[in-house]
Amino acid sequence: MTVDKNLPYQQNLSGRTLAVVILEARSTTLEELLKLMPDVLAAVPKLKRGQVLRMQAT
Repeated sequence: MTVDKNLPYQQNLSGRTLAVVILEARSTTLEELLKLMPDVLAAVPKLKRGQVLRMQAT
């Protein structure tokens, strides 16, 4: 997980053995990021290697 929105443009993740979840919230405070955790926890088991998933706060 990262809050670096530019990571997919800076790194080639295809063929890697990891997936990346980008957290996009109003701020990077723990309080704001914790609001995304239920959706992140639901998405993690479905992630594929090399996948980049953006999780946005509503």
